[in-house]
Amino acid sequence: MIDPTLVLVGATPRLFNEWQTVPSIWIHVRRASDDRRRNGNFILTSSATPVDDLTQHAGVGRISHRLSMRTMSLYERGFSTGEVSLNALIEWKRNSASRATTTIWNFVDFLCRGDRPGTLKENLSNAMTFISNYIAETTQIDLEDQ
Repeated sequence: MIDPTLVLVGATPRLFNEWQTVPSIWIHVRRASDDRRRNGNFILTSSATPVDDLTQHAGVGRISHRLSMRTMSLYERGFSTGEVSLNALIEWKRNSASRATTTIWNFVDFLCRGDRPGTLKENLSNAMTFISNYIAETTQIDLEDQ
C-alpha cells in the first residue's frame, strides 16, 4: 500500500486538484497543517462539492481563504469593450456603445466553442466536438455521482 503522506512531502505550497476524489487526503492535509504550524502549505482545488460526510472536518483555523471561481466575462476574454453593462440592462438603465466591435457570428462562435482552454485556438468544428464530448462525460460521471 502506498503511504498517502508521501504526497505532502516537497516544496510548498502543494496543490491538490480534485482532492475530493480521495477524501482521505483531507485528513492528512489537516494533520500536516497542524504539525507544520505555518500558513500557505497546501492549496486544495475542486470543481465539485465534496460528499458531506461525518469524517470530513470544516477546517476551522486551517483554511485561510475560500474562493468561488466563475467563468470569465466576455469583456475579460477580450470579446467586448465593456461599454454596455449587463447590470444596467437588467436595471433598465440606458446603455450605449460607440460602435460594434464584434458581429453576431463572433458571439455564436464564442457560445458554440465555450470557454474551455482546449477549445480557444481550435477550429470551430473541433471545438464543438470537444465541448460535446465534455458535456457527455460530465453528465455520465458527475451527475451519476450525485
